[in-house]
Amino acid sequence: ADWRSVRVKVSDFGLSLGGFTGTAPRAHAPTLGAGQGPLRWMAPESIMRNMFGEKSDVWAFGVLLWEMWSGGMVPYHLEDDNAVRRRVCEDKQALARPDGCPDSIFAVMQRCWAYAPKDRPTFEGLGADLTEAQAGVLAAGGEQKDLCVVCLAEEAEWAALPCGHRAFCGDCAKLIKGRGDPCSVCMGPVESVARIFLAGAE
Repeated sequence: ADWRSVRVKVSDFGLSLGGFTGTAPRAHAPTLGAGQGPLRWMAPESIMRNMFGEKSDVWAFGVLLWEMWSGGMVPYHLEDDNAVRRRVCEDKQALARPDGCPDSIFAVMQRCWAYAPKDRPTFEGLGADLTEAQAGVLAAGGEQKDLCVVCLAEEAEWAALPCGHRAFCGDCAKLIKGRGDPCSVCMGPVESVARIFLAGAE
């Protein structure tokens, strides 16, 4: 399958269980913790006491960030369910930093995984934290800021119009224009795409 045709949608973790059918590979089906949700995304209070709320969602969002930076690996992929319960609830250890994940982004993940719910950030705070972390990564990354924001592999030489964000390689620009997707940077409508030639570029 072509990964560019995949559209990721984040939903309530309990409701998303309906998407897993008997035809889905067992390795990718979520294991329920305490009969309420997917164990590997659950906060300690959810596993131990069936307590759910914004702070348990923040924990799960931290796991989602980890998945993004690990290239889509299954959380705790080398551990069975009992080991995951023990690690999260008794040992108070969350996931390790993915290879290539910047310190600033991993620090956001770690705040999401604070053992006590009151010590976790709000989603509003996470928005500010991630914006700051992204700015730091782009400032330090040099070349990285010029990569396509979709595939992260090719140079961004195409801009979405009318917003003007130069953020896409040729293949991804065609894909976004063809599917009618919004701009990946500002989420504004994409009416067309244009190749950008930088002065002094070879």
